[in-house]
Amino acid sequence: MAAADDEDPVVVRGSHGTGRSTAALRACCTLAARGHSVRLPYVESSSAEFVERSLATIAEGEHIRPRNGQVNPTVNARMTTECTIIGGGIQGVSTGLLLEHVGVDTQLVSEDFAYLNGEDVPTVASNYASASIYPVAVETDIADDELIRQCEESFLPFYETAGIPVRKQTHYYLYEQSQGEDFTVPPRMDAQHISSYRKPIPSRSGETVSDGYVCSEYMVEMPEYMPLLFEAYTQAGGTMTRRSVSQAEIGGFSTDYLINCSGYGSRTLFDDSSMRAIKGHILEVPHDSDRPLEFSYTYTPREYSHYAYMYPRKETIVFDGSYLAGDIVDGDWEGESPTNPVTVDGVEIPERLLTVNRDVMRNHLQFSDDDVAVKYGYRPYREDGLRVEKSGDIIHNYGHGGAGVSLSWLSAKWASEYVTEIPRQVLGQIASRLGQLNRTQGWSHADALSSS
Repeated sequence: MAAADDEDPVVVRGSHGTGRSTAALRACCTLAARGHSVRLPYVESSSAEFVERSLATIAEGEHIRPRNGQVNPTVNARMTTECTIIGGGIQGVSTGLLLEHVGVDTQLVSEDFAYLNGEDVPTVASNYASASIYPVAVETDIADDELIRQCEESFLPFYETAGIPVRKQTHYYLYEQSQGEDFTVPPRMDAQHISSYRKPIPSRSGETVSDGYVCSEYMVEMPEYMPLLFEAYTQAGGTMTRRSVSQAEIGGFSTDYLINCSGYGSRTLFDDSSMRAIKGHILEVPHDSDRPLEFSYTYTPREYSHYAYMYPRKETIVFDGSYLAGDIVDGDWEGESPTNPVTVDGVEIPERLLTVNRDVMRNHLQFSDDDVAVKYGYRPYREDGLRVEKSGDIIHNYGHGGAGVSLSWLSAKWASEYVTEIPRQVLGQIASRLGQLNRTQGWSHADALSSS
């Protein structure tokens, strides 16, 4: 790094070339305090603006003094805070990426990382998320309508940024039986009751849809999105260690904070007896097309008490809708079994997932039972509701139920605010970084993984 006069800024790069490493931040503090103009590759601004937008988010600590002994009031920072995050799903990596973006050193520790480990692991719920941005099966202190609004708003910058696998599509929420006069259309994007909708509506042959609504919703292409988050996280300076964590280790981490994003693992790691596993089945059928289908649906037939749904991905169509309550004991499922079960791909599933979806999709997709691949996973439902709170040096971020993807950026912000101040514009900045990475860089995810 060469010295510079007042007209030529010093460009500081960390080990990843971004200028976001701890060493780069400290170098910026020192150089700015000595009167140099400092520029980082990802911030085209003066040192003062950098300090205001990045270093000011770090908690107050030691003053860095310039040569003349006077404290520069805009350069008031301390050694970077360090956090260990337990969890390899969407909560862990979103929280880690956000904290790295504002200058906090983090490490992710997990036995499995979603979409990076090859075989899907049922207890890593992110592997199975259909990933529409609509929070369901989660208890929070926020009114449902407001929670929907906040979730949609948090994903807006990711939808608007080129290069990020988040798209908008039409979603049909349909019932064959009338839901009564009390049925109201939720305040979702472009939502309208089916009675005022003038285009064709998906339905079973010989049946009529009597109630429901149509809306727009964001859809996340998880097989691309999750690896992109991990890539951005390591590029920002985060580290990933693949190993299990035991309850005995919880008090032994040497970082400033321990952030718990372990989902169902909180039942054993933190003795949370309110954690339950909700077993869901994913049916995948190949879809050979240049682009995903432009619609999805949640469909409740008259003879069933629960719905079936369809979500399109780039190369497959996903069917789901099972919701079986229980627990995982010594790695085995102990809980409800499907009613009216059928066996497909060697797995027992609720019959409606196959028959209802096949009927509704008859004009869009033809498939046999042999075309269907089945897997199952566990949603981490918490009877006591979503938990994002600080207890001593431990920050909890888990209990998202069926809203893990929808709440990922909101809960990451809430959890991170226990560590440092989070700028309002942070999600837009992260979206810009994700889009840039996806458009311009190739990267091997295995490079980020280390073993203990």
